[in-house]
This record gives sequence, structure tokens and C-alpha cells, in this order.
Amino acid sequence: MSGGSYDYLYSKIECMADEIPLHSPCDDYVQPSLRAAFKKHLYLVAAACRSIEWNDSCDGDYREIERIEACLPKDAEIQAAIECAMEVRDELSAIIDKAIKGEKK
Repeated sequence: MSGGSYDYLYSKIECMADEIPLHSPCDDYVQPSLRAAFKKHLYLVAAACRSIEWNDSCDGDYREIERIEACLPKDAEIQAAIECAMEVRDELSAIIDKAIKGEKK
């Protein structure tokens, strides 16, 4: 397969970032500096999405890890791992409780 495994979604994210104005014609409550920061973040997200799309299309992009890390807080990976582990722990605990109750009957 060549490209497009996610319908080139990264390019749509880039387009949105390109088109977001720093000032809204409809709202006086917009913070231009916050929008500028968000636009910058969208470009980082688009780059990470591009790398993911290329790798999942078997085209290869060695920058996936660094691009994803550029979008996330430093502890995001460990926090996600902890959340997954806690979900597994809770599921395992429920299975163990069910098994113990079944043994007592």
C-alpha cells in the first residue's frame, strides 16, 4: 500500500492550522496568542499524524516517535501506561473475585 491509510488526514489538520485566523470576525473573546500557540500545536500534530500514516501505509517514516513526543507532555507515555495497567488490574481483580465466589458455592 502506498500512503493514504488514513485518507491523508494529516493534510486536513495542516489546512485547518493554515486557515485559523488569530482574530475571529465573529467573537471578541478570542485570545490571539492562545490561537497562535494552538496553530503551532496543530502543525506538530499534523506532522505526527503524517508519520503515523506513512508508517501504517508501509511507506516508512523514522521520525514518528520524535514527532509524537513533540506533541505530548513529558510524562504522557508513562501516564498512559499507568492508566492501562490500572484498567487491567481492575479487570483482573473482578475476574479473581468472580472465581473466588464461584469456588465458595
